[in-house]
Amino acid sequence: MKEEDIDSILALIIQYKKEQNFPFNTSYENEIKKQLFIAVKQKQKNTYVCVVQSEITGYINMHICPFPMIGGKELYISDLLVKQDMRGNGIGKKLMEKAIEIAQENECTRIMLNNAKESESYRRSFYIKSGFIERPHFANFVKSVK
Repeated sequence: MKEEDIDSILALIIQYKKEQNFPFNTSYENEIKKQLFIAVKQKQKNTYVCVVQSEITGYINMHICPFPMIGGKELYISDLLVKQDMRGNGIGKKLMEKAIEIAQENECTRIMLNNAKESESYRRSFYIKSGFIERPHFANFVKSVK
C-alpha cells in the first residue's frame, strides 16, 4: 500500500460498512483515513492492495504478534476486503496467498482472523475454502476504550 492508495481503500471500507448496515458518519471516515495513513508509514509493511486495470479492487491488513501460548508468532488478519463487483474473481484468494507468504517469511505458527457470520465471505465459506477452520469453542470479545 502506498499513500496514494488511501482514498481507494477508504472507499472499499465505506462500501463494506454500508453493505453490512454498520453505523457510519464523517468523523468515523476521518478516523479510518488516519489509521490508513499510520499503516502506510509503519516500518513493517503489513497492508497490501490488489490492483486490476489501475483500480484498487481489494486490500488486506495484517499484524504479526508474538504469541507465547502457542509457542510462536501469529499473523492476525484484521481486514480483508474486496470490491463488491469484483468478488468471486480470485482477488481474495490472491490476498490470502500474500498473507500466507508473509506468515511463512516471518516464521509464524498460524494465521488467525475474525469473520462476521452475516458477511458474504462467511456465507460463501471463503475462509473454510482457504483452509481455515472455525473454532467452535472460542468466543470473540471486544471492549471499546474510547
